[in-house]
Amino acid sequence: MRNKLGLHMCGWGDRPLPEVLVAARELGYDGVELAPAWLEKLYGGLDEIDRFLAREAAPLAPVVFVGGPRIDDKGLAVSVAQTGRYARWVKKHGGHGVIYSTVQGRAGLRTRQERERLRRAWDAVARAATAEGCTPLYHNHYVVSHEVSRVLLDEDMELLDWSTWQLCVDTGHLLLALHDPVSFIEEWSDKVAWMHCKDVGTSPFEEQPSGHRSMGDIAACFTSLGSGAVDFGGVVAVLDRVGYRGWFVVEQDSSPDPRATSEASLRHMRGVLQGGAAGAP
Repeated sequence: MRNKLGLHMCGWGDRPLPEVLVAARELGYDGVELAPAWLEKLYGGLDEIDRFLAREAAPLAPVVFVGGPRIDDKGLAVSVAQTGRYARWVKKHGGHGVIYSTVQGRAGLRTRQERERLRRAWDAVARAATAEGCTPLYHNHYVVSHEVSRVLLDEDMELLDWSTWQLCVDTGHLLLALHDPVSFIEEWSDKVAWMHCKDVGTSPFEEQPSGHRSMGDIAACFTSLGSGAVDFGGVVAVLDRVGYRGWFVVEQDSSPDPRATSEASLRHMRGVLQGGAAGAP
């Protein structure tokens, strides 16, 4: 079975969801990865999303992005309930996974108490996901600064119960956390179950390699796949050696022309997966 190529809704800004679904279908993506928590705020509920999917005959990627669990007691209860609801929704659509991202402390780095709260939160949302027949996937994410992101990611790899969790690796956010994507994936290849493919232009890091930067600034660093610093050939080679058959999801975060970027990135990944050089965007 060949690897499937998905398109993440992130990067299409405030464009209507049907536009993203139609573009993914017309460009030839195998499915669209959605973030139902974001969509509910825009459209008022999952029923409307179901109508869009049916109307546009759009295939849905079998994993959805949820976000980081809140670590305060009240917020954690909300996160657990949300997990169950989104897991049931993606299962209804033939899916099998829910994604959670890095959670920072109040001051960026986490205190010992925050780490213990987060450990319990990871365990709680994982139980909620598995109770609905879904796999919880950890997504590495930039927060606060490159250095803080590195520390939090390294902590998370120790905090998570890897008998339950698997990895959704984001190549761009690995670079932002000062990790080489190829080396990281090689080390954790037995846990990789989902891939977010994001490329990062080199010039912003050459000019300002560290320091606190907003997510808006970071999003502007992303570029179409194949035009930045990520070695996607190396990433695919490592995953191919271990028999990875999961999805590669193109995720831009920010683009002045998301359709053109999505088309160029799809072309690049097809070329990489076929073992040849892709056309330049």
